[in-house]
Amino acid sequence: MDPITAAAWIAAIGAVIAALVAVGGVFLTIKAGFRTWNQTERSKRIDEEVNWKKERYAELIKSSKGFSHPIDPKLINEFLRQYNLCLMYCPDEIIHKINRFLEVVSKEGGERYSAEDREMAFGLLALEMRKDLLKRELLSETGLEPKDIRNVKANEPQPAANLLPPQHVTNLDIPAQNLSHERKQT
Repeated sequence: MDPITAAAWIAAIGAVIAALVAVGGVFLTIKAGFRTWNQTERSKRIDEEVNWKKERYAELIKSSKGFSHPIDPKLINEFLRQYNLCLMYCPDEIIHKINRFLEVVSKEGGERYSAEDREMAFGLLALEMRKDLLKRELLSETGLEPKDIRNVKANEPQPAANLLPPQHVTNLDIPAQNLSHERKQT
């Protein structure tokens, strides 16, 4: 092979390598851009979910005062409304702690549990909320079963609100127009 042909081959191979490097650079840039966009969107989603949880948890804490004497059915119904909303994005541990709190403060629970037990159930719920907010993770799986989900309502004012009947299920006493995510029935 003469030197001119060899130089031409070397130049052609160099041009092909340069083109491959350029194309590879474009693909790497596109891949990095997609990865950055994906991470940004995930971060936004986490922020939205954490803010949603903060609102729910703050309302749960405020409305938990309804279980103290004197009993306030409006606050209890707000607590129960927030509980039902928590079923969407809150981790299983939160749902279990709310269920335990409701069990302890219910009329039946009031006969079996002391004021110290009620404080402990509320304290465990508040601590679990804090842990959940600090994790900053998206809810990705659940181990809840139908028996873990309770649809409860507060009864009329009595010495103690009867929250959990023996079968642990009653109708929720909240009009649909108060829930922003539900359609109005016509």
